[in-house]
Amino acid sequence: MSNFRHMATNGNESYKDMILDMLKHEHSHEDIHLALKSQGLEDGHISVLVAETRKLHDMKQLTVGLSFICAGAIICLASCIITLVQGAAAMSNVTLVGLTSVGVAVVFAGLMKIF
Repeated sequence: MSNFRHMATNGNESYKDMILDMLKHEHSHEDIHLALKSQGLEDGHISVLVAETRKLHDMKQLTVGLSFICAGAIICLASCIITLVQGAAAMSNVTLVGLTSVGVAVVFAGLMKIF
């Protein structure tokens, strides 16, 4: 229990930021482990810190990805509604194809963030 309290100190915030920065720049787990080891942390602490920070990083990516997917779905819905409401046949193709293409692109961008 005392180890957990030691790990929950504010000093770990700088480690968390360092790990998140390294994950953002796509460093390997071995690089992260060696960097934390050079800071004087024990293997057990490193494993817990990396695992928890990795979960945090993945949850942020999931949140951003789901936001993109929702935005893309709303754009696709809006293009459908605008096309149905719009009277001019010439503009309906531009609205339907253009906005739907943008919506689908945003959805795929969200899927790329998640996976």
